Amino acid sequence: MTMNECHSSGQSRFKRSGGKWASARGSAGRWLATLILFAATLITANVGFAAFSDVQAAACAGGPESVTHPTPATVYYDHSAGSCEIGGSASAGAGDVRFSLEPNFGLGRGKAIRYVSSAGGFFAGFGFCDFGDGNGDVSGSSCSGMTGPLDTELTAVLEWDAVSPAAPGISNRRMTVVYSISATGATITSASLDTIEGEIDVTGNGVSITNGDDTPSLTDHTVFAGDVGLGPFTRTFTIDNTGTGGLTLGADAVSLSGAGAFTVSAQPATAVAASGSTTFSIDFTPVETGEQVATVTIANSDADEAPFTFDISGDPRGPTGGTLRDSVLNVVIANNDLTPDTADGTDFGDREIAAGALTRTFEIRANGFGASIFGADAVSLTGSSAFSVSDQLPLQADPDGFAEAQATFDISFDPSAAGVQTATVTINSNIPGMDPQVFAIQGTGTDASASAPTVTTDAATLVTSTSVQLNATVSGNGATTTGSFEFGTTTAYGTTLPTTLNDSGDDVAVALAHGGLTPGTTYHYRMVATNAEGTTNGDDATFTTLAAPAPEIEVSGNGTEIASGDVTPATTDHTEFNNAEVAGVFQNRTFTIANTGDALLTLGADAVTLSGANAADFTVLLQPATTVAASSSTFFIIRFDPSAAGVRTASVSIANDDDDEAPYTFAIQGTGVVLVPEIEVSGNGVEITSGDATPSSTDDTDFGSADQTTGLVSRSFTIANTGTSPLILDADAVTLTGSGDFTVTSQPSTGIGAGGSTTFTIAFDPSGLGVRTATVSIANNDDDEAPYTFAIQGTGVDGGSITLVLNVSGPDTSADFSSPTAELNTSLTTSGGTASIAISNVSPGTHSVSAAGLAGAGYGFTSIGCDDGDSSGDTATATATIVLGAGETMTCTFAATETRDATSTLIADFLGARNTFLLANQPRANRGKNRFGAGGGQSGGTASAFGLTGTIPLPVDASFNGSDLSFASSYASPGPSGLNAGDEAAAPERTIWVEGTIAGFNDANADGRFGVVYIGADQLIAPNILLGALVQYDWFSHEADKGNAEVSGEGWMAGPYATFRLNENFFADIRAAWGKSRNDISPTGTYEDSFDTTRWLVSGALTGSYVREPWTVEPTVSLSYIRETQESYTDSLSVVIPEQTVSQGEVRAGPRLSYAHALDSGARLTPSVSFEGAYTFGNDGLTSSGSLAREVQGLRGRIGFGLDIATRDGVSLSIASHYDGIGTSAELYGLSLEISMALN
Repeated sequence: MTMNECHSSGQSRFKRSGGKWASARGSAGRWLATLILFAATLITANVGFAAFSDVQAAACAGGPESVTHPTPATVYYDHSAGSCEIGGSASAGAGDVRFSLEPNFGLGRGKAIRYVSSAGGFFAGFGFCDFGDGNGDVSGSSCSGMTGPLDTELTAVLEWDAVSPAAPGISNRRMTVVYSISATGATITSASLDTIEGEIDVTGNGVSITNGDDTPSLTDHTVFAGDVGLGPFTRTFTIDNTGTGGLTLGADAVSLSGAGAFTVSAQPATAVAASGSTTFSIDFTPVETGEQVATVTIANSDADEAPFTFDISGDPRGPTGGTLRDSVLNVVIANNDLTPDTADGTDFGDREIAAGALTRTFEIRANGFGASIFGADAVSLTGSSAFSVSDQLPLQADPDGFAEAQATFDISFDPSAAGVQTATVTINSNIPGMDPQVFAIQGTGTDASASAPTVTTDAATLVTSTSVQLNATVSGNGATTTGSFEFGTTTAYGTTLPTTLNDSGDDVAVALAHGGLTPGTTYHYRMVATNAEGTTNGDDATFTTLAAPAPEIEVSGNGTEIASGDVTPATTDHTEFNNAEVAGVFQNRTFTIANTGDALLTLGADAVTLSGANAADFTVLLQPATTVAASSSTFFIIRFDPSAAGVRTASVSIANDDDDEAPYTFAIQGTGVVLVPEIEVSGNGVEITSGDATPSSTDDTDFGSADQTTGLVSRSFTIANTGTSPLILDADAVTLTGSGDFTVTSQPSTGIGAGGSTTFTIAFDPSGLGVRTATVSIANNDDDEAPYTFAIQGTGVDGGSITLVLNVSGPDTSADFSSPTAELNTSLTTSGGTASIAISNVSPGTHSVSAAGLAGAGYGFTSIGCDDGDSSGDTATATATIVLGAGETMTCTFAATETRDATSTLIADFLGARNTFLLANQPRANRGKNRFGAGGGQSGGTASAFGLTGTIPLPVDASFNGSDLSFASSYASPGPSGLNAGDEAAAPERTIWVEGTIAGFNDANADGRFGVVYIGADQLIAPNILLGALVQYDWFSHEADKGNAEVSGEGWMAGPYATFRLNENFFADIRAAWGKSRNDISPTGTYEDSFDTTRWLVSGALTGSYVREPWTVEPTVSLSYIRETQESYTDSLSVVIPEQTVSQGEVRAGPRLSYAHALDSGARLTPSVSFEGAYTFGNDGLTSSGSLAREVQGLRGRIGFGLDIATRDGVSLSIASHYDGIGTSAELYGLSLEISMALN
């Protein structure tokens, strides 16, 4: 296009006048301003401004007088031929240069012209008009004049793309030039050159998808959902061009690789303008379950994201299996089951022709969570047309619970012909294992017209020994039917027995009575029925006639059957008549004869006879009846009247017509006795022979020793009658001869029945020293022992004296003393810890006395003893066995100690002291704070004493405080892993550590030793969280300063702990533990017991570390609580030590302040001071005054001073002291010296 063409297309004409540019004015006073823009040949590629030449303005007459430019480098604009467009920006094709005027803000319509020269440059001119109406008035050939001010600012924008020809190394650029316009001209106020390029951004569900994303997500719709067999399921994605230039995609820019379930259903536009967008869609049509993955690739012109890729996935739901079954029978039909069966409903059975269809419902139960897809006509049949699908499956069935009925269909059977009809059913679905499901069905068509009879041979009834009733059931099946029984002793039958059957109905009962049979014989029979359609034979059946009637004899005595031929008489069946007095009282027995047969039993007259050696001593007192009807009975009586003493025997014989028990026999017996009395005397349960002249303590005929002054010994003797007649005693039957020191104090009864007894009592009260003897005489009617005599004796002695003493250690109490010796039964109540009683005139001999009533008060006997040489005591039974000599005087002392309260308090002191150490010697609270920084396994350790800390060249932490020595060691896995993988100096993620303490104490009551070892492991589970677990083993001994009390124990605890980094200088620790202990206790040093405890502990601490060189402040606050329960037990003194619970808590808080001072030699001096306050609380009511747990109760303070000297060689010296117990009665002091050396 030439300049003249430009003018002819509407550019106002300008002419030169007086060397200045002047604007032409129209007849209406309206005016036009024109700006000329020119870009020359490119000099360099990295420039930002355009150079313009006024020379080109000369090509158009009447241009502005001047255009002032900044001083930029030259910019070359490649271009191709374009077109001139009026009214705004030109629409450029590929390779064109686009020109626009911005903004068009009411000054009128801009017009732009693009001119292409053969020299490779271009000329662009633009003008604007203001007609006062805001619309402009530009025609195709001219711009009318305008009026009004022209002071404003415009921006001219030129763009060119990468395909512009001859662009030397710089393309896709935009040049922006800002003009300040006035009536006399225009000034360029700024110019810039920017790159023009497209920038791709892909989103799904409004969420940006990263190029190369291989992790599909529901959030950005890269995860598809849907059921197998359904779909497609569509996701739409958006491509945004966030760049400054156009984005080229091309035809079919989106492609897929991977699972074939995905397809691109809509492609995006081939190009996207700057700030523009387009969309594309992907369909997911799953055909099977299981995750399916594909990769989306988008071809585009983005320089650094071409192609753009990301993964998509789908995990379709669908059934995992299923079963088919008849909905009524509920029996599973296996796939490919080709054997119809009535059990599962696949055999429809018999169906009469023209009776109508028989319909059965089948159901499908699917497992899984996806829909079951069946589609149209999923159930199909091949085979007999008698079957039809009367209700098809639905197209789709959603899951309705696991293995529940999901869908049903009906199959009908309507036969048109007789006989078996078969078909095969095929079901298509998406259910695994059932696609397809194939099974066979069948049914039988039957003709409703007449048919051969149906026969059932029924069981015979009314069977006797000679007759029977035969039974059958016959169906005529529409035709008149007759029948008969075939009968005989074999299946050949041989006899036909006609019946009155003449019927065409169904299930007609037929019965026929038949006699003349042989008893005990088995017969065969069957029914045979005939009609016009044929003859039917029933099944064979049998019966056995009863045996011929016969009597059956059975004999019983006392309701118990007596077997025929029984030779062993017994009391139970009365064949044993027992004792009967000779020539005295006789004995009768009644026996029963029963006929258990079914015929008359004939006995005859005098059927019962007796025989045998002593048959004369037995008599049949009453004979039975001569006959006994079936199921009836009779009886007979036999009398036993012995003629002599001893066993008398006989045999009974019963005549009868029982085929196998005639005669019926059994043995009988009885004993003849002569009744006489028989005296027997015993003492202490031992028989005393009549005439016995040797007294013995065994049978109480030796009365032993008795005090001649106060002693009295009584003995009781028993007279028994072991005879068979009464034993008669005279009044005052017992008499004594000999020493008058014996007296009958109680006479026996005068008469004693057979098997009876009576007693009498003799007292011995010696009148002097020495042995006293006498003879006892008992008058009685025993023929050979009248009178009954035996000797007795006793010894008169001087009695002894016993003093019982009760000593108790504890509150005064009472005890009851019991003894077989009456004088020793007493009670004692202590006063001031002791009580005694003297008991005189105690007979010499061995005595036992026991104390009771103290265990309930918490006392146990520690010793029991007497001051003679032969008595003894047993603390377990609280009994003294006293051997007292004649005239002996002795003292027996029972010593008891109140152990319940004392032992409970001792245990409480022990537990309180141990818990004090457990609270004070826990694992370091800030153990994990260095785990959050850089570093690996531990290479060195620390040592601390009295509040000061230094380093040592071993991976061990140790501390010494007063009498406490502790150590700790740990190993950390240094490798990066998990959360800190990739860090240059990562902190260890896992650590195993061990820490121990050995300590001692001395309070107002006791001293002892303590030790504990902790083993733990922990892991960083997050950048600021350390989680671990530990187990501890501790031991403790506690020895009283006074007495011999000792307690020791071993225990364990285990539990979790955690450290949290709250910020760079602030940490929190928490810990919990539970465990048990086993302990030994000796409250007095004379015996030892064991008891168990359960315990738990919780603690927490907050620790800070603040450095402001050269000062360092380390504040710490902690709270700990422990609770321990001692289980109840019974000690060695039989005292129950009750359960008790001891609890204790402690709060600690305080800072440590240190100042680091460097010397000229390179050494460092670090003086420090620390103060810590502690408040201890707990169940101090259980502990004793002066105990360690009681002494540390309440608030106290501690102050410490220290000085560290560290050399440049890694050698350090620490000197420290402390004072503890400020504000309490307890005082603790300490001084420490530490030398450490670092290993390089």
